[in-house]
Amino acid sequence: MFLQTHKESSIELMRQKALGRKPSENIKLKMSVIRGKPVNIYEKVSSEGFKLIGCFVSASRAANF
Repeated sequence: MFLQTHKESSIELMRQKALGRKPSENIKLKMSVIRGKPVNIYEKVSSEGFKLIGCFVSASRAANF
């Protein structure tokens, strides 16, 4: 479709179809890996320092944990 445009009716049909689409869990994970910042959660162990509890791909995944 080089140098061509869609009709308004076609654009509306594509828009309606895209609105009903839900990403799968696999796609959501890939998006959070790309967009999110890694988060590590540590627990303080008395005098020894810190112990790693979990590594997460984003802050929202860590919050769900």
